Amino acid sequence: MRFRYGKPDTTQAEIVAYLRGIGCTVEITSAVGRDFPDLVVGCAGVTFLVECKSPKEELSKGQQQWHAAWRGGAVITATSGEEAHSKIADSLYPYGGTTTTMRKQQP
Repeated sequence: MRFRYGKPDTTQAEIVAYLRGIGCTVEITSAVGRDFPDLVVGCAGVTFLVECKSPKEELSKGQQQWHAAWRGGAVITATSGEEAHSKIADSLYPYGGTTTTMRKQQP
């Protein structure tokens, strides 16, 4: 059986930089292959799996199957750092509230 290890999506570097900039820890897992999500992100004591996609790109059939079979939390699909941030914040604060733990850090 062959495993396909694709190149990282063009948005991955921007998403990683953005999430690290707001204080998240990020591990890049795109080389794992086998349709595993591209990033493991820690924020506010919660772990998120993030699939990076280009704006017009869709999940592959294998990725859709992996996401459906996953028994952990939902996998976030994002095309930008802002979108990933928004989805993480919505998950952390589903009834509104604050994202004070996720503010952009000053350089």
